Amino acid sequence: MDDQPAWIERCIIKNDLPWKKSKGHGFSNFYKKHTLHDSYWIGIFHNLAYDNSITLAIEWGADCLPKDLKSCLTNPDDWLYLFIRITGVKQVLSSGYENTKDIPRGIQRSILKLDLKTEDKGHSLLISDKYGGDVKIIFNGKCVFLVLDEDKQIIKV
Repeated sequence: MDDQPAWIERCIIKNDLPWKKSKGHGFSNFYKKHTLHDSYWIGIFHNLAYDNSITLAIEWGADCLPKDLKSCLTNPDDWLYLFIRITGVKQVLSSGYENTKDIPRGIQRSILKLDLKTEDKGHSLLISDKYGGDVKIIFNGKCVFLVLDEDKQIIKV
């Protein structure tokens, strides 16, 4: 997390992101309008002490943003930070992260695609990166989306 603003790490560790001002929608509704292709993983954070939710933290690349969100950037090279809180998490599985010796240190893993499946028992979200890593999240709760700029200002999505 060297390139991100310092507040990101503090807010995630202290579970202090402004979730009350965030927007909740289904992941499929969010993904109809927005893409995460070529955005970068910051990480997946599971706050085991308080609930069964996880927070996905993503550097949301300007190239992937729709025009209304690009207009929120003061500098076209800036990034927005997307946080997705998923509740009712049953399982988080990862694969393809075992052999990372060929990936130079400091290289961030960019997101290639997302796939959401909904079944009677809940949802299955698969996030794949360009280096062959996959994260599968099985949940029966909801998704809450929060977008912040580099100055920690909330951006409406």
